Amino acid sequence: MDPWSVFQHFNPGKIVCGPDSIKMLPELLPIKDKALLVTDAGVKAAGIVAKVEEALQKASIAYAIYDRVQPDAPIPLIQEAAALYQQEGCRPLIAVGGGSPMDAAKAVGVAVSQPGALLEYASGRALDGPIPFLAAIPTTAGTGSEVTFAAVIADTAGTRKRIIRNPALAPKLALLDPLLLAGLPPDIAAETGADALSHALEGLATRGAQPISDALVLHAIQLIFKYLRPMVGDPSNLEAASNMLVASALASLGWTNAGLGLVHSLAHPLGAHFHVSHGKACALYLPYVMQFNVLAAAPKYRLAAMAMGEDVSGLNDFEAAETAAGAVGQLLDDVGLAQTYEELGIEFSIRPGVVEEILSVPTRLANPRVSTQEQIEELLNAPC
Repeated sequence: MDPWSVFQHFNPGKIVCGPDSIKMLPELLPIKDKALLVTDAGVKAAGIVAKVEEALQKASIAYAIYDRVQPDAPIPLIQEAAALYQQEGCRPLIAVGGGSPMDAAKAVGVAVSQPGALLEYASGRALDGPIPFLAAIPTTAGTGSEVTFAAVIADTAGTRKRIIRNPALAPKLALLDPLLLAGLPPDIAAETGADALSHALEGLATRGAQPISDALVLHAIQLIFKYLRPMVGDPSNLEAASNMLVASALASLGWTNAGLGLVHSLAHPLGAHFHVSHGKACALYLPYVMQFNVLAAAPKYRLAAMAMGEDVSGLNDFEAAETAAGAVGQLLDDVGLAQTYEELGIEFSIRPGVVEEILSVPTRLANPRVSTQEQIEELLNAPC
């Protein structure tokens, strides 16, 4: 970046990380009123919500549970959870799960504290004030939603992702307890780890990157390349899980300040139209977008290659960037993530309006290389 330009860096709330840190939740809640736990059926069935309940019960903190969150929660679901929050007289919100429960909890916070329709806030309407206190407890290592101020939801029909962005949405508390990841299925560990990697690499190369965000995402890349493979091999590996939780948070702290790029521009429509998980969609497009961006981001990708542990001495920036893209493809392959639509098990075709949707999203404009409609179509067809 221009050494004389001005940049800002946003820091969210408190981050507490370590084994059994979930037990610290009651003392870290500034208000002890009845809480609404926002989660999904899978997380509840895995027994993770029970651990949160146990911590709250020991401190005599009342709570209600909403456990019907779905991926990219549609607006009617958010309204249902908001109604429960109000009926039960809740005050703090506690999100337990992956990105969807955390994003849903943020949206619930908007719904119960702000006037007007949720879609207005996804269209840029400013919040009139703060949302209720929100604590986020991730049960995967990848989305990083516990430290971001973005909430991804779906429109009423559930076919288009919408994003609410406002610093007020950032959780005031993020509890990173690696013991909660012990039962994580290896495929979920892989795809959420790929999400964190895409956050880090896009945050590094984006037009909004700055020195603080660079430092955060480069360390995230280093940790992911060291610990993603062992975590996928054994999610109960405490060292790997701890470091992947940290990597996920670092990556999201970075991209929240720097922005994202074409990987996420492409991934959102794939998830909405073909019901592909966000992590799988990011993993699919990441190597292709890196190849596309080499002309504009070679020096940054050189730094990424070094963080990955690649020897790029004697290579020029473009060669080092190609090395980084190759290392990413190898890592994704090693953890079993698809790099073609066929491997994903879908019959892909560009749906009407998708290219226009991609051309309109801010992440495309933040990408280091400008893209045309024809190039967007080429990238969408690259995994065919």
